[in-house]
Amino acid sequence: MNMNHMRRAIVFMMFFFLFIGSAQAKAHVQTYMIGFTNEDQLKAFTELETVTHTYDSLDAVSIQATEEQLREWQQTFKVDWVEEDKHVSINQTEESWGKEAVVSERSDKLNLTGKGIKVAVIDTGINKNHPALSYKAGISVMPYTDSYEDDHGHGTHVAGIIKASGEQSNMSGVAQGVDLYVAKVLDEKGDGTESDVLAGIDWALKQNVDIINLSLSSSEQKPLIAINRILKRATDNGVIVVASSGNVLNAIGQIESDILYPARFPFVVGVGSVDKHLQRAERSYIGPSLDLVAPGEKIYSTYKAKGDNVNTYATVSGTSMATAYASGVFALYKEAFPKLSANELKQVVFNNTLDLGKKGKDNDYGHGLIRSPETAFHDLTIGAWYERPVHHLIDNGWVTGFSDQTYRPDANITRGEVATLIDRTMSFNKKGTKQFTDVPATHYAASHIETLATNDIITGYPDGNFGPSDPITRADVAVMIARALDAPQESTSELSDIPADAYYAGAINRLYKKGIVTGYTDLTYKPLKQVTRSEFSAILAKSIEASLRE
Repeated sequence: MNMNHMRRAIVFMMFFFLFIGSAQAKAHVQTYMIGFTNEDQLKAFTELETVTHTYDSLDAVSIQATEEQLREWQQTFKVDWVEEDKHVSINQTEESWGKEAVVSERSDKLNLTGKGIKVAVIDTGINKNHPALSYKAGISVMPYTDSYEDDHGHGTHVAGIIKASGEQSNMSGVAQGVDLYVAKVLDEKGDGTESDVLAGIDWALKQNVDIINLSLSSSEQKPLIAINRILKRATDNGVIVVASSGNVLNAIGQIESDILYPARFPFVVGVGSVDKHLQRAERSYIGPSLDLVAPGEKIYSTYKAKGDNVNTYATVSGTSMATAYASGVFALYKEAFPKLSANELKQVVFNNTLDLGKKGKDNDYGHGLIRSPETAFHDLTIGAWYERPVHHLIDNGWVTGFSDQTYRPDANITRGEVATLIDRTMSFNKKGTKQFTDVPATHYAASHIETLATNDIITGYPDGNFGPSDPITRADVAVMIARALDAPQESTSELSDIPADAYYAGAINRLYKKGIVTGYTDLTYKPLKQVTRSEFSAILAKSIEASLRE
């Protein structure tokens, strides 16, 4: 069937069913979303007056029709899928403490703002003239208005949590440097349909956004086919989608055993809400699909205009607010680690949450409270045993990590790396002159090894080599650190595996007594065990800074 015949067939069927509808009892007209396998048929449908949206990302349309019209189209044309439009709404239940709960002072020192990261807020629009807000582009897909001016307040509140400048009030957004894109898909009551939300997402994808914020949910207990498809396509293409878990209505209670859609989809980050005491908000939906939580109770942020007053603020609660905080933090991670894929980035975020509730991931808090990045290395975990000493070395510029933004805390450290770090962090009077046959002048650690050898900190192997690429044992590290500190030997040992006549005994015993090195719970030291980068970082930092010693 060619295009002209197809258009005539569709128009005829529309006319036929409208005629039948006027002669009989008027048929019920509702909105459906229809996906096609044939692009020509999609184009034919887009010309019908009853089409409300076209979704280029899905080769689909939303259209108003009767059930009889729909059945006829399914029999005549190559329809891939059909879904009845569903109702969606915002997740709002009603001085902002939220930012300080997820952005630490250490994180602030990284000067991350989300610069260059594109974030789409799919919501009720935005207060276009609010002095604390700016945005790149906007659209309204609502049938009653072409303006994306916020006539509810919810979208502006969400946008402020993400981006507000803070210059006009005592609150500021988590990621003030992001490029904000606004799609108005909900009305003045905060309500809308799946087809409108779909249109907003489709528009956002055409803007090549990095993150989509969906502070909304559907009470439908079955998966939303169209939303599922477009969000899966988005995430497959590297977009991070963040959605609210949903709010419990007081009179009804949680109607599902899991969080609501679209947050329930496994490829979407589902966000619940906590209060300022980091306790789960009573009305926050919970379940196995919950990924994390963020501040959502009594959140102060920007709001819709009131008459001529555009510089307005309000305190609002709900998982919508928590979702906005999560989107803002994801923008900071995206800026900090631009080479990571969306899935890798999500895993880094999950690894760095503050565990709340039961140990590990649970239904109430997911992985825990989302927290902003605190280092330039994505493989360092916030709260890890090595956190303080490693940060001490980083803050003083003594360690730089690798070019792929990793620190590799669990990898073995080499003798050359150890010599380099000892020389960087400690002052030695004699300049390096002593050389080893296997350390050419061009080697990155050559000058450091020479300095330590000249100052009798290291001696090398009997064959005249140093082995700069060899791993190093806990015993040899202790000997080198003790010599660098000029620490007196200690003959008495509290550790069960340190022979009194071993070359390393006096050094280990002394450093153990001073709290620079530690043993294992069974009171052994394991002197011949190879040292990891995190273990050496802890020993080195403690040898320099006494406050880090246990």
